Amino acid sequence: MSVEDGSDAGLRTEDARMVLDLIGRHLNSPDAKVSALRRSEGRTICGSVDVKNRDGLYTGPRGFVVDLANDTFDRVPDGPELLSARPRATYERLERQRQLYFRLCLDQQSESPPCSQRKTWPVDDWPVLRGHLEEG
Repeated sequence: MSVEDGSDAGLRTEDARMVLDLIGRHLNSPDAKVSALRRSEGRTICGSVDVKNRDGLYTGPRGFVVDLANDTFDRVPDGPELLSARPRATYERLERQRQLYFRLCLDQQSESPPCSQRKTWPVDDWPVLRGHLEEG
């Protein structure tokens, strides 16, 4: 397993080692490609990992969150994982992982306001949204 883009240089050596160890334990993929490592809140590290599927092809990078203080690794689930998650507790666990990544990792990278401060438009407010767009 390796850090493809050298982003581990921005972390302490022991933190980067712990991240790679946790990924290795959870994904069981020695040829995983890790990239975009960055520190978030406290001892939380965000990043991206790409692993091979059963056919030996890389599936594409997916975000992850590592909490070094609690020795946890959570990878962002993809759409099919969420849609096929049974029982409900599995779906809720996967959704928590996705929300954790959004809260800790995505808002750190952009200059847009955090998700909690963004304007959302309920479906029944489409006429209001249309009028808002026409004004701007």
